[in-house]
Amino acid sequence: MHIRCVKESLPLFFAAKHHQYARYGVVYLRTMECLPDSVYEHFMKGHHVVHLRAGLWNGIWSDMGIETTWMKKGHGPGIKYCSN
Repeated sequence: MHIRCVKESLPLFFAAKHHQYARYGVVYLRTMECLPDSVYEHFMKGHHVVHLRAGLWNGIWSDMGIETTWMKKGHGPGIKYCSN
């Protein structure tokens, strides 16, 4: 169902001129459609989340895991965040 939704969303990204979503959405879709069977089976068993802390209910989506770890580290110490 996820892959079908991504596929149906791509024309909307192009029409709305969300170029990055459109461009990388196509790459993501093609990558997911070509997954080896072993990886696909792994995902279907529920092994598609990231755990930043131990525990059964502490899983988050991989993009959220990236945003909370690597994206913050990539900004470096000189960047000041403003809190609104």
